[in-house]
Amino acid sequence: MTVPTRPVDYSWNRFRGDFGNVGDMGDSTATQQLTAHEMRTVAVKALCDDRSVRKYLDGKPVRDLLRMRIERALRECGFEAAVRAEAVS
Repeated sequence: MTVPTRPVDYSWNRFRGDFGNVGDMGDSTATQQLTAHEMRTVAVKALCDDRSVRKYLDGKPVRDLLRMRIERALRECGFEAAVRAEAVS
C-alpha cells in the first residue's frame, strides 16, 4: 500500500482549472446582467423554462413564438436593455 505524498483535495477548488470560477460556470456577459431570480421571473411570465431565457440572453437561436414571449416578459419586468437589438424596432 502506497501512501500519498500530499493530502487529497476534496474541495471544489480542484475543479477551478480551465473552467474559471465554479459559481458562474462560464456564464456569458449577457446572462450576467440578470440575476437567477430575475431570469426565473421572466421565465414564469414567458411560460417557459429558465434555460430557454438563458439561451435567449446568450444570443443562441430560439423558436419565434418563444422569442416573442421572452421579449414581452423582459419588457413587462422592466429589462428593456436585455431585449436583443434586432427585436427593438
